Amino acid sequence: MAHSLSFLLSSEAAQGRMVERKPAFVVHVETSSDMNVADRFVELDADDLGQAGNIANAWVRSMGNASAAIRRVMDDGELHKPCAII
Repeated sequence: MAHSLSFLLSSEAAQGRMVERKPAFVVHVETSSDMNVADRFVELDADDLGQAGNIANAWVRSMGNASAAIRRVMDDGELHKPCAII
């Protein structure tokens, strides 16, 4: 399901992330380059940075999506700034 980036960075998303999934990293894939589309991001879970990089590269380079950002997930579900952008 696509969301806005502001929702994915919200405390509501952080709480759901940790209750439901508990990922170590997330990949935010931008599925459209049209800035008028608010809900254009998909969040994918990764166990480690290598897996996150593989997911981001596959979604952008192989599947033709606009971009992807990799973020580390803190213990409370909040996200660090991107550690990589593809």
